[in-house]
Amino acid sequence: MPTIDDLRREIDASRRDVQGDYAALRAELDFGAKARRAVTAHPLPWLSGAALLGFVLSGRRKPRESRRRRGEPLAASRTGKSLSLLGLLLPAARLAFPFLRPALVALATRQLAAVAERFAR
Repeated sequence: MPTIDDLRREIDASRRDVQGDYAALRAELDFGAKARRAVTAHPLPWLSGAALLGFVLSGRRKPRESRRRRGEPLAASRTGKSLSLLGLLLPAARLAFPFLRPALVALATRQLAAVAERFAR
């Protein structure tokens, strides 16, 4: 039968194990420290990614001012119709592009091979 001292040593050992596991889990889940270490270790990719993200997010165009004179009624323009058609075609093209990509790559390869063959002569 274990003595009280043996039980206390076993409890102390298991407490140290749990504390070590807790410290490891806490270090693993500390995303702020991980991010700081990653940026410190490799600043160029992080800064260029931040600049690219800022460029993409700021790329929204400001609306143009109307060129019509005050008091003139708005004329029905073709721009509205073409924008609505473009609004339908762009998502459709975006959905179709992954399926069309292999065919487009093959076409571009054939075209480039033909151009390279002409220049090789």
